[in-house]
Parts: sequence; C-alpha cells; structure tokens
Amino acid sequence: MASLRNLFRRAARTCSAALLLTAATLSCPAQTTIKLAADSWMPFNGTPGVQPEGILIDVVKKAFAEAGLSVEYTNMPWARAVDMARKGAIDGVIGATPGDASDFIFPKEVIISSGSTVFTPAASPWKYDGAPSLVGITLGAVLDYSYGDAIDEYIRGHKESGKVQFVGGDTALDQLIQMMDRDRVGGIVESEAVFLWKLREMKLEPAKFKAHAVSPPEPTYIAFSPKNPKAQELATLLDKGVTTLKTNGELAKMLDKYGLK
Repeated sequence: MASLRNLFRRAARTCSAALLLTAATLSCPAQTTIKLAADSWMPFNGTPGVQPEGILIDVVKKAFAEAGLSVEYTNMPWARAVDMARKGAIDGVIGATPGDASDFIFPKEVIISSGSTVFTPAASPWKYDGAPSLVGITLGAVLDYSYGDAIDEYIRGHKESGKVQFVGGDTALDQLIQMMDRDRVGGIVESEAVFLWKLREMKLEPAKFKAHAVSPPEPTYIAFSPKNPKAQELATLLDKGVTTLKTNGELAKMLDKYGLK
C-alpha cells in the first residue's frame, strides 16, 4: 500500500511539473520583434521612421517580415549600440564588420560592401602611401569604428599621440567635417558612400575634398548579439530573406534607390 501511495505521489508531482512547464511556455511567447540599433550612417542606415531609412534597414525589415517578424530600429552612438548588444539589451547592431564586433553572430549573405577612404581638403598636398603615411596628417575618426586591418592597427598605435582625433555620438561625422574646416584635423577616414551622402545633407561641394582610397570594400552586416541564444537562428532567417530578395531581383532595385551597387 505504501508503494502504491508513493506511485501516486510521483505521478502527481510529474503532472504538476508538466502543468507548470506549460504555463511558463504560454506566458513566454516567441519573440516577434527584433531590436536593432546603430548611429545614423546613410545611405546604409539613417533616422528611424524618416524616409529613406537606408538600404540595410529596408532589407532587414523586408527579410524579417517574410518570417513574421518586425524590426524595432533605434539610433544611438555606435559604441553604445555595440555595448548594449554585447550585453544582450538589444538583439543586434546595423552596419557592422567583424572588425567592429568579432564575437557577434554574422549572417553569411552579403547585402552591401564598403571600404574606407581618407578625405582631405582639395588643396592639401598630402597623399596616401600606405598606413604609415597617415602620420603626415591629424586623422579624424569615429569612436570605436573599424576601418580595415591596416587603418585599425595604425589607429591603435597612435591614439595616444594626438595624431588621431576621435568623435562619438549621433553627429560624429558632421563634427569631424566641421573640425576639418577649422584645420583641427587634416583628414577624415570614412566610407566614400557615407561621406558623399553627408556632404549632400550639409550642402557642401564634393569638389572641395580629395578622396584617398585606403582599404578595399568588405561586407557590411547586421550582426547579432552573442548573448541572444537565438542569434544564429536570426542570422539564418535574415540569410533566407536576403537570398529571396537577390533571386527575385528586388535587392538590386533597393540598392539602385540609394545609388549603390
């Protein structure tokens, strides 16, 4: 009789556990909103809700919509966005390369690539001849950006020397351009597409600047938080959506909207 009572007790505990598990599952619905953040970096990603929002925003929203997911996009300084994603406070960042966040989860499909260019005043006699030649100017850079291996190594080696001036925040590039106008920096390192877009916004003539290509284009991604247990699943879903957009020709049309290839 005692063993029968024990059997009933074990069965009751099993049922209770199953009910608790079911309740927990019902109270924790599957994630349907993906939270992403970055500083404004047009034409790749701009201001939330302001059209055009940027090619990466257009693509990620379209790709995730196919999987029944919505995207909540927020602007914040780049360093803060990476930190929040690394801590798991948001699901990922927009416009990243492995050099920005090597511990993040990256998709495989490439949406767009971007290289780094140093822009100087048109009248500047300085010429780029490899990373060591950067000592000939005071270089302006955005805090915690990655610009390719050679430039990143140069910046790490000179950030305490005064030869590199960093600016962070949502208007970093605007401030750097103003600093160059005041001779506080002799050059600015940035994506050519981003720099030219910013000149249009600021109503400045591109002819006033000289471009020096310093690193080849590399893929620019939406990268997912290493703290999110579903990061790989999100990357795979994004890959699936991007593949569809490439196959049906829609991605080419989206790129053309921004003058990108």
